[in-house]
Amino acid sequence: MSRTCLELSQQPVEDLVRWSNDSIQSIIDDDDVNMVWRDVLPECLNTILSHCRITHCGSEMSGIAFQEQCIRTLCQCRWTDKQLVQLTAMFRDMQLPKNDHKQVVNKICSHLIDVQPTTLPPLVLQLLKLCKTYHIEIVLAHLAHYFNIRIYAKLEPPPSDSESTTMEIEDFVQYSTSELNKCLSTCIYHLTQGATDPELIKKHLKLWSKSQLLRSPFLLDLALAISDKGRDFRTASLDVIRCAIEQNILDQQKSKESAWVKSISSPSVDVSSVLKVLITERLSKSQPDTTRHILSQLADRLAGDSIALRQYSDCLYVLCKLTPVSVERCPQLSTIIENCQPTNEYHSAAAVLDAVHPLLSFSTRIRDTIVVVCRKRLYSRDSLHRCLALSGFLSVLRHIKLPRVTTLSNSQDQYSDNMSNYSYLTQITVDVHATQQGTSVNSRVRNEAMCMEVVSILRRCLIQDASVKQLLYSCIYESSKEKLALYEPILELLYEHLSKYLSEHDQSIIQFEKCVQLNATTAVLLEPIGQLLFTIAQYLRNVEEDDLEEILSSQNPDTASAHLKSKLETALTRFTESEQLTAHSSDNGMGLSDLTPESRAKCLKLQQRLQCLEALIGHQILQWTAASTNSANTVNRLYKCYNELLEHTKGSPKLSKKGKVSMNDTKEMRKSQTSQKSQKGEE
Repeated sequence: MSRTCLELSQQPVEDLVRWSNDSIQSIIDDDDVNMVWRDVLPECLNTILSHCRITHCGSEMSGIAFQEQCIRTLCQCRWTDKQLVQLTAMFRDMQLPKNDHKQVVNKICSHLIDVQPTTLPPLVLQLLKLCKTYHIEIVLAHLAHYFNIRIYAKLEPPPSDSESTTMEIEDFVQYSTSELNKCLSTCIYHLTQGATDPELIKKHLKLWSKSQLLRSPFLLDLALAISDKGRDFRTASLDVIRCAIEQNILDQQKSKESAWVKSISSPSVDVSSVLKVLITERLSKSQPDTTRHILSQLADRLAGDSIALRQYSDCLYVLCKLTPVSVERCPQLSTIIENCQPTNEYHSAAAVLDAVHPLLSFSTRIRDTIVVVCRKRLYSRDSLHRCLALSGFLSVLRHIKLPRVTTLSNSQDQYSDNMSNYSYLTQITVDVHATQQGTSVNSRVRNEAMCMEVVSILRRCLIQDASVKQLLYSCIYESSKEKLALYEPILELLYEHLSKYLSEHDQSIIQFEKCVQLNATTAVLLEPIGQLLFTIAQYLRNVEEDDLEEILSSQNPDTASAHLKSKLETALTRFTESEQLTAHSSDNGMGLSDLTPESRAKCLKLQQRLQCLEALIGHQILQWTAASTNSANTVNRLYKCYNELLEHTKGSPKLSKKGKVSMNDTKEMRKSQTSQKSQKGEE
């Protein structure tokens, strides 16, 4: 065929026209397995261009007009995917005017969206060779659309909630992630390593719309790729990204100032999320060996300044969410968890422990590491370390998935006979429990065991200082509200603790003396009883009787939930009695501003009384339904008691009035002295 192509230029023009028509018809019919037209048609058309007059279908035309007609016919016919690469190479060998060139490039790019990832790189290579002079912006736009749909649109991390998993339904796509990432890497390689002029890429990146650049992560990825070509490229690429970010901020400000601008503007772009995905996740997926290096760098940063810790914990979350398998096998992750230390506060370190929660659904090693580390921190002398440990346990409890309505009694009975001396996670794994009894273990049993282990560990937090208890009370409901099967053990835990401060046989409704410890120099809060009551109220809300019977496995009618309801209602009734409240709070306003330990203790008790009233008001509102008859009156009485207690805390105004009188007397004395001096001067 190569010899034939060399001889085509010597053939008569009528034969060349016939060869051209046959080649075009072969493309339309797709009946040439060897695709001979790829070499024949360019040679024929290039030779025909040199003739001023040719005869085609009985009419005379120029060679240029004949080529335009051939190009128009080819662009109007239907192409198959297997023809695209050869067709692009064929057009590359033709002498195309600019208009015909644009028509051909648009026709080829219209097929890009349906091309398989394995076929796209060679097609892109031929397209870049075809567009060395102009129209490369069309190729970049279609490539950006291709990868935005298949890769970048699915890289945004989902909301961090208890229902999130490491694999969503959208992940089951036609092509695997590895195929798409290899395709992306190869295309970027062709764009940056000689298939086209990097100066041309840099020029078109500068000309791209700033407001749309952040909506095309592929172009940002390309800008970062060509930044390695030299200092000028690095400066140009970073300037393009900076200008795009500035334009995005400016557009957001204009949208806030004008409703009309907001209505015509596209939705704002989360710049941090886009850049995090490009810098971390893309690199880790396309080059799995870099995951270990990235985690090593993160470990060094996380061990540094706590002020900048939050952004690195967010980066760790992105890696764990989008590349769980690559991250889980790296030993650096265990090092990050073990070296997690609080400095001035524990929230930044707690964010690091929470960042690895996407791995909890399948990695027993990470779960065991977190439990062991948090259990060790729970026995620390430093309150910040204990709060960090509790945050880790609550994060585990929040992100482990359980069936919404189930009971744990069967799984507990299954393991209670021979394994009562073992911990579910830290001493022996759940798999061993199951295999010793000859049963297979599944994720539901493993998750139930994990949750039961965490709840049993949380009992230790109830003997810690007040800051640990406050964190427990404020977060435990949000961590377990979707796990109805855990309500019974948690309510039982809270009831046993509440019984230490609330007694039905005592005149005092709540023993506030036990909530405060009086020392020689100050008074310390031991139990935030108000937050405890509100936590119980949260668990008692919106639980129907049928659901309660299904959740609670005990056959004893005096269940933990029934006990707590009775205690809470009793406390509510006694606390709303005005005579009893007056008897206990008649001297609340005396000595609160003193610096003595007794005054500090009185202030703490008063704060707890007010918080208890707030909790009981909240309980009534949470239990308020359409069938409630006395809830409004009860809330009104509690609110009046709350205001009455606040009035009793106000100091007596006598001192201020006395001060005002003394000031007035002093002024009168000064006036009289001045008048006497003036009279003596006149004499």
